[in-house]
Amino acid sequence: MCCVLTDAAPALKSERSAGESALEAWARALDAERLPLETLRTSPGGAARFDVVLIEADAAGLSSIHAVREWLGPISSCLLVAHVSRSLPANPTDLRPFHEALAKVSLVISPQASVSADLRGKLGMAAFTLIRPQRLANEVAEPCAGPRIRGRKELCVLGRAGYSRLAFLREVGALAYVWAELRFRLRFLPADAPILERADHLRQSHIVYLACSLEDGGELAAFCARAGAILLAPLAYDPARVTFPYTTLPHPGAPSGKRRRSLLLLWLYTSADFVAFFRDTARKRLALLRDENCRVQFFRRIAQLAPQHEYYPQPGAAPSLWQQIRHRSGPRVPERDADSCVVVCLVRNGREHLPSFLRHYRALGVRELVFIDNGSNDGTLELLEQDPTITVYETSLSHKDYETQIRRLVIEQHCRKRWCLNVDIDELFDYPRSGELPLCGLLAYLSQRGATAMVGHMLDMYDEQQRNFGAQELDLRAAYPNYDVSHLERADYHAEEQLAFCDRNVLKAPIQCFSGGIRQSVFGSKAGARYLLIKHPLIFFDGELEPVTHPHYSNHATIADVTSVLYHYKFTPSFKAKALESQTSERYVKFAQQQYDQYLKKLGGGQLAIASSGTRRLRNVDELTELGFLRVSSEYREFVARYESPLRVANTGAFDARIDAGLHRPTSTRDTATPRAG
Repeated sequence: MCCVLTDAAPALKSERSAGESALEAWARALDAERLPLETLRTSPGGAARFDVVLIEADAAGLSSIHAVREWLGPISSCLLVAHVSRSLPANPTDLRPFHEALAKVSLVISPQASVSADLRGKLGMAAFTLIRPQRLANEVAEPCAGPRIRGRKELCVLGRAGYSRLAFLREVGALAYVWAELRFRLRFLPADAPILERADHLRQSHIVYLACSLEDGGELAAFCARAGAILLAPLAYDPARVTFPYTTLPHPGAPSGKRRRSLLLLWLYTSADFVAFFRDTARKRLALLRDENCRVQFFRRIAQLAPQHEYYPQPGAAPSLWQQIRHRSGPRVPERDADSCVVVCLVRNGREHLPSFLRHYRALGVRELVFIDNGSNDGTLELLEQDPTITVYETSLSHKDYETQIRRLVIEQHCRKRWCLNVDIDELFDYPRSGELPLCGLLAYLSQRGATAMVGHMLDMYDEQQRNFGAQELDLRAAYPNYDVSHLERADYHAEEQLAFCDRNVLKAPIQCFSGGIRQSVFGSKAGARYLLIKHPLIFFDGELEPVTHPHYSNHATIADVTSVLYHYKFTPSFKAKALESQTSERYVKFAQQQYDQYLKKLGGGQLAIASSGTRRLRNVDELTELGFLRVSSEYREFVARYESPLRVANTGAFDARIDAGLHRPTSTRDTATPRAG
C-alpha cells in the first residue's frame, strides 16, 4: 500500500496554469492514497501502515520528510521515498536543508537524469531516474497519418529569453535555416512557458526545435509525441530519448554538432518516409509512460532496496508490458547469486542455432539461461521446453516497437546485482585469453576494475567454400570458420549519431566503435542503414546502469579496458528465408529493414557467395587481438598471468576443443572470493 503526501502538490501545481503535478501523476499511477501531513499523523496506524510513503522534496516538503521519519522511527519497514523534481540551489548554504532531509529517506527518485546528476554532484547522493507517468488516452498508439499531419506549416523553436533567429541560424547552418524559412512559418516561443500556453502552436507544428534543456518531467516530449510533432532536442533534455531517440542531439558546440543538426533538419524536410517513421516511433513509445508501465519501474526500484515489495498489477488496469511477457517453463524465481552470470536471449525461429548456442554457453560455465520467444514456429519453443533448467518466456509484443523494452524487463527481473550476457541466438561470446582465464576469472577482473559493461564487437562468420549443409544439425564453429576484418570502419566510441544511447558511459580505456565489415563490402547499404558492429553484451545490472537503451547499447555504465567478440552466424541455410520473411512480417525497425532489403537485392534468385581477399580462418580468439580487432590492456594481461585455476588451460587451442566437447568450465576452488561463472 502506498501513500503520497499532498502538502507539496499545490506549490508544484502553481508553476503551471493547469495540469497535474508530479506527485498527482505518481499517486494515480500507484493507486496510492493521497493524504495531507496532518491526516497521515492522526490516521489509525499512521505512516507505519503503508509500505511506501512518497514525498515531494522541494523547499516546502523538507519538513514533512523530517516529520514522517520521526513517526516511523529508524527500523520501520515502511520505505520513505523522496521525489526531487528540479535541480538544487547553487548556493552551498541553501543545500544544507536538502542534505539533512534527504539523508533520512530510503530512496530518492527524480524525473530526469540531469536532476539525478545534480543531486550526485552537489550532495553526493544517488538518485534513480523515473520519468513521471503521463495521462494518456488509448488512441495514442495509433499511427500518425492524414492531411491534418501532412499539411502542417509551422516549425516551432523553443529557447531561453532572447533566443533569436540569428541564434537558430548559428546552430543549424545557413542551408537548413533557408529551407526552414521557405517551407515553414518559423515561430519562436519561450521554452519555460507552461505547456498549455504553447499547446495550440505545438499541435500545428511539423517540427519542434528545443534549443535548451528543460526540467519539466518530460511533459514537452510526451505532448509532441501525442500531437504528432517531431521533437529535436538536446541530449541534456533526456526525456526526449524515450519517445524521440533518433532526433535527440548533442550540443551544437560539440564536434560536428552543427553539421548533424543541419543534416537532420534537411532530412526531415525531404524524406516523408522517415518523418512518418519518427512520428510512429514516438507514439508507440508513449506506452512506456503509461501508468501501468511506470508502476512496474517504480516497484522494481523499490525492490532493489526491499525485495519483498514486488510489483503487483492494479486491478482492472490495462496490462503492463511486463504482464505481456508470459512465463512458459523453467525456473521462474531467479537465483540471487551476485557472482553468477545469466544469459538472456530474445529469439524467434532459432532452432537452427540452438544446439551450438547451448553448447557454447554451457561450456563457458553459465548455469542460468533465459529465453524470450517472440513468435517462433520452427520448433524453438518445444526444444527449449525439453530442458527444465532453462527459463522460457513468450510474448507477442511487436519486436519492431518493443525489442529494447522486452530485453530490459527480463534483465531487470533476473539480473538484479548480477552479470548478464545479453545476446542474440546467432551470437557466441568470447574474450581475449579465454583459453587461460575462465569466465569466472573475467568477471572477477571486471569487478576489481569497477567495470559494469564490456564492449563486444560482432564478427561475421562465413564459409568460404560455400558448402551445402542441407537439413543436418549445424556445429556453427566448424561450419563457418572464416572471417574478414579488412573492411571495418572505425570511429570514436562516443560517435554523435549514437550518443543518445551511450553518452553517460565512462571509458576505462580508449575504445573504438566498429561498423561496416564483410556485410558492407558484400551487400552495400543505403543511407542510414550502417552495419553497426559494436555491442555491449556483458553488463552488470547494479541499479545505476540502464540496460538496453538500444539493441547495441546500455548507458550509465563504466566500460571495461578489454573488449570481447561476438561470433556472428547470420549466413546459415535459413538466411535467405529469414530475409524474405522480413518483408512480410514487418518485424524490424526501418533501419534494420533496409539492411534486409539489401541482402535480398544482392541475393536475387541465387545463393549467397562471399569472396574476399581478406578472408581468414579462425584459429583462436587471441589472433583477433593481434589483428587489432580486440583491445587488451596491460592490467588485463597481468591479471591473466597471475590468475590461478586448478584446471588452467595451457593454450587457446584447448579452449576450442572444450567448446566442441560441450564441457563446463571449472570454477576456482582456491579463492572463495572469486566470482563464479554461474
